Amino acid sequence: MTYTVNSTADAVDAAVGNGVCATSAGVCTLRAAVQEANSTLAADTIQVPAGTYEIGIAPAGDNGDASGDFDVVSPLTIVGAGAATTIVDGGQPPGGSPPERRGLDRLLDIHDTAGNVTVSGLTLREGYDPEAGGAVHNLSPGLVRLQNVTVRDSYAGVYGGGVYADTEGRMEIGGSTVRGNTTGGEGGGIYNQHEGELTLTDTSLTGNSAAADGGGLSNVSKTRLTVTRGTVSGNTAGGSGGGVFTDSSRPAAFTGVVFSGNEAGDEVSGDGGGGGLYAGVTAR
Repeated sequence: MTYTVNSTADAVDAAVGNGVCATSAGVCTLRAAVQEANSTLAADTIQVPAGTYEIGIAPAGDNGDASGDFDVVSPLTIVGAGAATTIVDGGQPPGGSPPERRGLDRLLDIHDTAGNVTVSGLTLREGYDPEAGGAVHNLSPGLVRLQNVTVRDSYAGVYGGGVYADTEGRMEIGGSTVRGNTTGGEGGGIYNQHEGELTLTDTSLTGNSAAADGGGLSNVSKTRLTVTRGTVSGNTAGGSGGGVFTDSSRPAAFTGVVFSGNEAGDEVSGDGGGGGLYAGVTAR
């Protein structure tokens, strides 16, 4: 089934499971489309035209699709009109929030039942989670693709300011930009762990920061990392690996990647100390 969003409002579906994306006002919102897609095990597609789609329904941090972030529990493809024009925004933080909280909640929570998920042609911005995955939280054992996507200006308290992946599956990020994301722990732009594979192609990691390791990206545990072309620039880490920190039992491969201006502690990339890349195990 294909659902076409025609409203930028954040409102729930009026009758989840009837195969019709419609709120009580008769419009198809992004949330209503996700709810309808979640109601079946079939692979669905959501078309999201140009516009800004702001999360506006509290509470945050729940695992239901009627409030907070957009929870994905079955195979899904989300297609935007382009990263410059289709923007999914974390919404307004509650009053009195600390300055690092840039939104009400994260943007996408991809559950371990989701299977294959593709997101293309949009921006995910100003998400927040107190623990992991400020913009994207991925637990799917299938193939998750971010294609021509910008992930920016999001915050996670512990892991993955922009993207958090904890899976035995595969995550592919292509033609995308991950920038300006922050974490109080590891993986300012991306944090990847468990036994899955992470592949970045023609993707830039720029201006992300981590209080601990991996300003741009942190890759740990038994994961496999492959980075082809792209840039890793201007990222900072309070620990090791200003650009990339990899300490996995499986090898990491870098081909045609430009590292510049990354900082680890007081080390600048090119000066040693893992300013650009820290490899605790095999990297090639």
